[in-house]
Amino acid sequence: MLETERAKAPVVVVDAGNALWKGAILSESDRGQEERKATLIAESYALVGIDAMGVGDGELAFGLPWLQALQKQHNLPYVAANLDCGGEHPFEAGKVVERGGLRIGIVGLVGNSAKVQGCLASEPIAAAEAAFAKLGTVDIRILLSTQQMADDQRVAEKLPDLDFIVNGGERRENLIPEPLSTGGLLLAGGSRGKKVGMLSFDSIGTGHDWRDAGALGELARRKDATSQRIKEAEEKLAKSEDPKEQARLKTRIEYYKKQVIELEKQLGAATAGGASRSVENRFVELGTDVADHPATAALVARAKEEISALVGIVKPTALGTGPFVGSAACLPCHAAQASQWSTTPHARAYASLGAQNRQKDEACYSCHVTGAFHPDGPHSPGVVGGLENVGCESCHGPGRDHVATPASVDMVAKPEMAVCTQCHDGVKDEGRFDPVQYLVRVSHTSPHLEAPSTNPAPPVVKP
Repeated sequence: MLETERAKAPVVVVDAGNALWKGAILSESDRGQEERKATLIAESYALVGIDAMGVGDGELAFGLPWLQALQKQHNLPYVAANLDCGGEHPFEAGKVVERGGLRIGIVGLVGNSAKVQGCLASEPIAAAEAAFAKLGTVDIRILLSTQQMADDQRVAEKLPDLDFIVNGGERRENLIPEPLSTGGLLLAGGSRGKKVGMLSFDSIGTGHDWRDAGALGELARRKDATSQRIKEAEEKLAKSEDPKEQARLKTRIEYYKKQVIELEKQLGAATAGGASRSVENRFVELGTDVADHPATAALVARAKEEISALVGIVKPTALGTGPFVGSAACLPCHAAQASQWSTTPHARAYASLGAQNRQKDEACYSCHVTGAFHPDGPHSPGVVGGLENVGCESCHGPGRDHVATPASVDMVAKPEMAVCTQCHDGVKDEGRFDPVQYLVRVSHTSPHLEAPSTNPAPPVVKP
């Protein structure tokens, strides 16, 4: 979302693409729910208004006929200059939006991974050049891209008049805009629709040299805060006599030092060269402090009910036959660990979905139940009964054989990081996962938890 002439605050609303689905392939088992979600997004955009939308794998995964029907039904302003379907171009290459006395030219590019039958992504630079030329004289040039950011930079090198690229291809969140060789800025608003990116600028000034003054202060603040964390960890390390604590602190210090190096690189890039035009880039988190738009909220509530109806009643998983036995089976022998687990968000993961009426959502349930990533785990939100929440077996593996013969069958005592990143993958959690900070919250390694079990007898597990 771009605001020009801050005193008057006219707004241009854009979506860079990949809004409808997370990838290039949409299975038939996912299609029912995801078509309903995509329709909800289209209904919402049509209701509140949007000026231009990019096209990515997440749109094309539904198939071109379905996407074109959705566009026609809701008058969606898709732009894609280099989507070539046998010589035909299914969407406009670009468009002009007039706001605040400015002509703003917007062109779309699809990435070369775009996959839809009979179509391909043609050479992007020539397509973008032709599309902007067709728009005529404009004051601001914006590219909506579902390419990789490295490809965006290459396009920018050949388009010296380009002001902004809004990237939806990598699903990254560029709170600090990335400089382009043109003097413009590469923007990215993240994924999952939890935040709205806002770029404000004055219409005064000429040229294409833009700088986000606020970004410099934010980078410096982050660098100072991280440096302070290093100092505090080093002070603790100097006083510690516990080898395990020393190892954790050393890992933490190394992690923070890498962060400082990266922040210094970003500061260097942000201050390189001169700048004649100023912007302010910020993200508005769509949390509970932002009131729901009543008509949109009604659309969402109706869609949730229809999505739940596609799944039906939640049925129990066959705990008596499958490899998973549920966390209750671990309690008799591992009471201390179970007690610690019960204090973590993992123990309430399923309830957090229920509070939002999302427990039957195919895209959500797997990270809120036990065993969904295992071939013999719950394969649908309709069969998770008994394995709700992120339980013991989510991290330590299926437990039936261990419960039956605990002395001869070991569980996974120390899970690999890959277990965590199935869900904390930088996309689902919007990049918040910091192993140094997170793992200590779920660790069972405090001294009283390491004591041998006083009740080694295996529990009886009923079907």
